[in-house]
Amino acid sequence: MLSFAESLRQNDNLQRTIANRNIELSRRLNIISDLVGGRSLVGGRSHSVALSILLMLVSAEMGGYSIEIIMSALEQVSAERNRRIARVRSAVKLTQEQLVRLRKAIEASSGFDVDIHAVVDTDIVGGVITEIGDHIIDGSVRSRMHQMNMRQGTGTF
Repeated sequence: MLSFAESLRQNDNLQRTIANRNIELSRRLNIISDLVGGRSLVGGRSHSVALSILLMLVSAEMGGYSIEIIMSALEQVSAERNRRIARVRSAVKLTQEQLVRLRKAIEASSGFDVDIHAVVDTDIVGGVITEIGDHIIDGSVRSRMHQMNMRQGTGTF
């Protein structure tokens, strides 16, 4: 479901299709079911809850709000299980070993179990940016270079 939410976030055409009242409702619901079908999130229950919420939003003609509401619902389901969702953006696809190390580091510093959703973001030159709810940890090369410039007093990038 996180993969679908990320696809929805990045794909304006998909957002417009889901929110488009001129497209028959059953077709929009089928598109969602086909795209989400079989993907799990942080457990079976959260997948079915999130999918049900998304289908309900589209049926109520609130598809334009779906990303924010889905992410909020997924975070709530995770929080009830004392887990958090960490969205990790990097310039390249992270290896399984890197994801495991990152998950352990985030869990050690936050005190929560986390489910990592990693996405490739071509706007990032290097490093990673991690978002857990409203908390952002910017470990990107751009951010580090900016910090170095600020320390040196240039303030330029």
